[in-house]
Amino acid sequence: MNLNPNTSADQRTPWLIWTGTALLLMLLHALSFRFVIDDAFISFRFARNLVDGHGLVFNIGQKVEGYSNLLYVLLSALGMKFGVDPLLWGRIWSTLATGGTLALLPGIVRLLAPEENDHRPLPGHVAQMAMAATGAVACWMLAGLETAFFALWSTWAWRAAIKRQTIMAGIAGVLLVLTRPEGPALAGIFMGWSLLPGRALTTVDSSRFKTWLGPAILIVGTAAFFLWRHAYFGYWLPNTYYAKTGDLVGQIKTGAPYGLNFLIYYGAALIVAAIVAALRGGTSILRSRDTLFSFSVVGFWFAYTVIVGGDMLGMFRFLVPVLPIFTTTVVTLLSGTSWLSRPRGALITALVLINRLLDFSHYSGVFFERKADQHPAYELARDQGISHHYQSHGIPSGLCLN
Repeated sequence: MNLNPNTSADQRTPWLIWTGTALLLMLLHALSFRFVIDDAFISFRFARNLVDGHGLVFNIGQKVEGYSNLLYVLLSALGMKFGVDPLLWGRIWSTLATGGTLALLPGIVRLLAPEENDHRPLPGHVAQMAMAATGAVACWMLAGLETAFFALWSTWAWRAAIKRQTIMAGIAGVLLVLTRPEGPALAGIFMGWSLLPGRALTTVDSSRFKTWLGPAILIVGTAAFFLWRHAYFGYWLPNTYYAKTGDLVGQIKTGAPYGLNFLIYYGAALIVAAIVAALRGGTSILRSRDTLFSFSVVGFWFAYTVIVGGDMLGMFRFLVPVLPIFTTTVVTLLSGTSWLSRPRGALITALVLINRLLDFSHYSGVFFERKADQHPAYELARDQGISHHYQSHGIPSGLCLN
């Protein structure tokens, strides 16, 4: 996968520097939360039992799909096989996944608005810096779960859809399916998008074979996964579906405040920026099909998150997969104004946007302590010998843990 398409060797050097800088800032931002989620140890226990030859079980002999992140469990098991601490192993790979997401953003800005940005790298770098300032993404990068991977696959599938690359959309879609229970929804959306007639400035798979190979990859991969789940656990759908659905009114009652808080802390700033950009010259970009589709994906995922009741783990984890899409599309709109055409304007615009995005991280800087080793999942993990030195971890005040 070429992360930065249509660039010369001279252009790749600054791209790598900007990507590395954004990742370093994101890492510092993530470390400021001092946060590890308790649920990570559930995944680690499944991984430990798998490595020890007991299969994908939480309690030996009881086949219950108690995880919601198969690909991450398998990755954790691989680290354990090599004797690496699972939390450290997961954090390393999550950092690399976040770096991959950041690396994709400049190229996507150019794809969404090629006439404005083919020879202007600044808007793409502004998108990277804005992403590094997004607290929800930073918080979950080192929290011990699969969130960073899900965001990477989502961003990759988004890029493939814009370029009408059905094969890449199919591969990214299968990874989405294997990473999270809601993965099939995003995979289906991006696959459908990639099959639409493309603009002249996008890359379209030319042959009919290539066009339909992508959907075949997604369908076969998804079907194989569901068949395996049914054969192994006895259910077609993930255990979380049966445990967390069935009360639509109650789901919306908890999901609505979750969504409202997201709009207050992240959505409002990005929506205002998009409106101002459209009024100041970004109308042509806004009218493009891919820009409208990008915003539609964000809107759909926001509605889905509200309907399913949000996320008890808080800090907008469920919306992290579409935050790169939301932020980057808004920055692309801003590239249609004169603000991002010169370094000074780009710097001022970036600082204003970053300051607003960082506001919630500052608000969440008031931590309250929670002993990780007081949580049942930790005790079970400790019994498996996979936790050694986890002390108390600060939980952002935006986080809701039962």
